Amino acid sequence: MKASKKTVNMEDMNTMIANGVTPKMADMATGLKTPTPVQMSKAEAAKAETKSILIANGVDEEMADMACN
Repeated sequence: MKASKKTVNMEDMNTMIANGVTPKMADMATGLKTPTPVQMSKAEAAKAETKSILIANGVDEEMADMACN
């Protein structure tokens, strides 16, 4: 008889907690709790997009940071 997926995840979560992982992180890692999305402001999203475009075009990450700030 197969164990249910939730039971297996609970065992994984208990193992992680026993190894020092916080219960909140264990919940997210096992899929028992979905992480809450982080929303950026429009300005932050534009900066992140610009930085990723610069890096994709071969600009050094440090230079891309300076260009976006």
